[in-house]
Amino acid sequence: LWRTDPPVPAGTVLLIPPALARLSAEAVRIGCRPLVLPDDPEDGGDAVTPLRADGVVLFSSGSTGAPRAIFRPMQALVDGARARAQGVGLRSGDGIITGVSLASGQGLTLMISTLLLGGPLGLLDPADHRAALVTLAMPEFRFWWASPHFAGALGRCRLTMPARAPDVCLVSSPIPRAVFDAFRDRFGVPLRQAYSSTETGPIAVEDAPAAAVRYGTAGRPPPGVAGH
Repeated sequence: LWRTDPPVPAGTVLLIPPALARLSAEAVRIGCRPLVLPDDPEDGGDAVTPLRADGVVLFSSGSTGAPRAIFRPMQALVDGARARAQGVGLRSGDGIITGVSLASGQGLTLMISTLLLGGPLGLLDPADHRAALVTLAMPEFRFWWASPHFAGALGRCRLTMPARAPDVCLVSSPIPRAVFDAFRDRFGVPLRQAYSSTETGPIAVEDAPAAAVRYGTAGRPPPGVAGH
């Protein structure tokens, strides 16, 4: 039932969990190369390097209907992730924190960014503010992909340790002015807004120096991203 435009290139690797191994024959029928993951992740077997794949199939948000399958070439994903990382000043070895699923377009972009930078990737429970306070304060992390709701909660929750946050805290949705002000007052770091889409990846990001970050703007296209 998958339909993509452009079509998935012949030979694309499909990673299939053990419980769905029966789908291997269908993957072959549509011209893909199935790779059934082992029951034990430490068993090894065939390795797939994500950055060497032809691309991935993502699903749109479905904001104007049912989610649609979209094929994104890996090179486009890499270029977009690198442009945004450079735009906000991330450097080799910097760590990234996220609370979004790595199966989403945004999560995949953050995973690719981590692979490019070579630093650690921190995964947060999006509802555990105590764990977030500990993780955000770790010096190896310089970037946090935040949701407006969670940023708002951290701006007003009871502190269980000193308030520290990475240099770059990015939010993909509009945020209330009160949330923006409370977070900066508490953590000394502004919430930067950004805009991206499943179909095209990062489109704009607020990349101004910390003291000049503005409320209510998604900034400008990062390096290499053409504005329309």
